[in-house]
Amino acid sequence: MITLPENNEQQKYNDQDTQLQERVWLDKTISKFDDVLRTNYDKGIEEFADIFIQSLSDITNAFRGVTYFYEKETNTIVAKASFAYRLDKMPQRAFALQEGIIGQVFANKKTLYYENLPADSINIRSASIKINAASMLVVPLVFNDKAFGVVELIFIHEIEKKYIELVEKIARNTAAILESLFNNELTKQLLAQAQVQTEALLAQEEEMRQNMEELNATQEQLQQKVQEIEKVRKELIARENVLNKFALITETDLQGNITYANDLACATAQYAKEQLIGKPQSILRHPDTPKEIFKELWSTIKNNTMYQGKFKNRKKDGTSYWIDITISPIVDEKGQITKYLGIGFDITNETNREQEMQTILNDLNQKQQQLLASEEELKQNLEELQATQDAMQQKNAILEAQNRKMEANNKVLEKIMEQHRTKEEKLNKKIEELENALWKQQNIQ
Repeated sequence: MITLPENNEQQKYNDQDTQLQERVWLDKTISKFDDVLRTNYDKGIEEFADIFIQSLSDITNAFRGVTYFYEKETNTIVAKASFAYRLDKMPQRAFALQEGIIGQVFANKKTLYYENLPADSINIRSASIKINAASMLVVPLVFNDKAFGVVELIFIHEIEKKYIELVEKIARNTAAILESLFNNELTKQLLAQAQVQTEALLAQEEEMRQNMEELNATQEQLQQKVQEIEKVRKELIARENVLNKFALITETDLQGNITYANDLACATAQYAKEQLIGKPQSILRHPDTPKEIFKELWSTIKNNTMYQGKFKNRKKDGTSYWIDITISPIVDEKGQITKYLGIGFDITNETNREQEMQTILNDLNQKQQQLLASEEELKQNLEELQATQDAMQQKNAILEAQNRKMEANNKVLEKIMEQHRTKEEKLNKKIEELENALWKQQNIQ
């Protein structure tokens, strides 16, 4: 059967009209639902969720619905309100990200629609009968690419595509309001926390006042201890000043980050003190130093044992310096390591002199080896030259023999040529005689 052009045009017009009607219905329904959202904007989260699912189930003719909101504290999506279903009867009210359909829709921010559901997959009981669900729509509540929750709707019939689009747009608008509601709820919680903290501060203030009275009572004892500590401190400073003039002193935490470096250590490494503090000790490590040395170092000091060694470090400008260092763990009263103290000495000049001497020795050995190799090569060249001379003499002897043979052959050849010329002259003479005789005979005739 061939469809007439008029029928095609009519069908096209009908389709456009249907689409226009659906668009008008969609805009009108969304506008009506937005009025519901704005009217209940000042409600609490729980009440807003209940009004939302009731209204959405009503306009979509859903048989059952559940609203889930994301809880940051537990990192789960939790059921907050329902339609035609008791939350306390739900087999599972909270879902982790990517867990089940609810977790997947929330994490992926994509709508899922299931139709032609198998019988008994979802049972809905009324007062007297049990009804099987025909389709299920699960839509994320997303605004500005941020998910706030999920809405789940159960239907006893399959739904049209326009209802899916409707629910998605309503979900987007609802998510925009949820963002403000959640922010308001967070503000309320922060205000409540601030009130609690204020009361706690007042209590702490009273406690501090009492502590101050106790501190004043023991001030004299503390003053005496301070004087004793000051005396010890001055002695330590005097010793430290002497040591600082000759030694490179550094301290690191348990992770190897530099917490202290004296002036000589900074000057030697060409770093300002603030450039070293907080940086890992490896900032001074030279790439030529084998990693095994540092593995042994850390294994030793972590075992609460003193380490002593010599290795190359790198300055800020990339040049190197050698250090003879001793590293000791520092422990507290419980024997626990709290930090590591390193005291080292710059031995670059001594090491360079040793290396220069070693380099000279290596050069001498290398030149000696080269000289031996040159002597061996010269010996081989002389042997090759002698062999070449012997071969040339043999070839000259062969050439002289060949020359003598060629001279003898030339003499034989000259003798043969002479004989050939004599025979040729005799033959020419006979030919001439024959011609003369023939000529005479012809004249007589």
